[in-house]
Amino acid sequence: MGKNYIKSIQPVFPGMDFMPTGGVNADVEDINEWFKGGAIAVGLGSSLVKSGITEKELTEKVENLLQQLNQN
Repeated sequence: MGKNYIKSIQPVFPGMDFMPTGGVNADVEDINEWFKGGAIAVGLGSSLVKSGITEKELTEKVENLLQQLNQN
């Protein structure tokens, strides 16, 4: 299953929204591909939170990512 899978199953589930939570990379290009593929939101886990990352680093990473997404 990939980024276009959502579009392929949407006709079977009219009115249902989809939010992938696995296989999503914490970068603007990948997230935008998911949105183009029919996702309304994405969940980020291990691609965002790495072992040893500090709270400050995580906050900066998330703020930067959101800023970039809001520009698109």
